[in-house]
Amino acid sequence: MEEMRLRKFLQDARIPEDDAEVYLSLFIQHDIEESDMADVKEEQLVKMGIKKIGHINRILKEAKKQKRREDELQHLKEEMQHLRRDLNILLRHRGLMAFAVVAG
Repeated sequence: MEEMRLRKFLQDARIPEDDAEVYLSLFIQHDIEESDMADVKEEQLVKMGIKKIGHINRILKEAKKQKRREDELQHLKEEMQHLRRDLNILLRHRGLMAFAVVAG
């Protein structure tokens, strides 16, 4: 499963398939998961054996995009929690108001 995620990440970074297979092996060898990619630095990629500057740049750009998407998703989840809380408060308030009208 993790291998598929890393493969997709490399495809999204527009790394040619032959090179992507080599990089995939390197990531697995170094126990790097797709979720780790947002924290990977240029020096680490070079140290692992990734030498092509264009590939390094595209991997780092894709990692930044992935990090932005994760941050946006987290923000949306937090917004949903706030909206649910506000909706529950509103429904409780409306329920009490309806009860008061019927009882009154």
